[in-house]
Amino acid sequence: IACMLIMGLGTFLMSRIHGSTAEWQLWLNGALMGLGMGGGVTAFLIAVQSSVARKQLGAATSTLQFMRNVGGTVGVSTFGTVMVSNLIQGLARQGTTINIVPPAVLAAMRDVLADAIGAVFTLAFVAVVAAFLIVLFSPRPLRRDSTVPKEAQPEVMAEMTGD
Repeated sequence: IACMLIMGLGTFLMSRIHGSTAEWQLWLNGALMGLGMGGGVTAFLIAVQSSVARKQLGAATSTLQFMRNVGGTVGVSTFGTVMVSNLIQGLARQGTTINIVPPAVLAAMRDVLADAIGAVFTLAFVAVVAAFLIVLFSPRPLRRDSTVPKEAQPEVMAEMTGD
């Protein structure tokens, strides 16, 4: 849950960028997102593996990875569409098209691009909040015996203690 909050904070801060945002702020916000995502990936993997029987570990792990791939594909497509749409609208407001960009407009493009990227991260923030709520209200049945079959537990304990 803490990782989701850190990622949410980073995403929220990234959604507030503008043309004059300092580079160090982008790095800091991106690092917060990365820390949250990195910690969350491991936590979700452990949660999934802890909630299934040993015989289902492979299927559960591969399903999690498959759903991450699907989510990444849908996310990149959706965020790319939002960004390009905002970029084209911003350029139209500046009085230019995507085909010809005079040098005088390049400075204004920084603001337009920042607005388009901000819109992407606003959408990402909504997705992170939704994911946080799902994680917060999901049941957490952890199976303590999921890694060792019940019939093998006495043998494993004997090996661990050296008996």
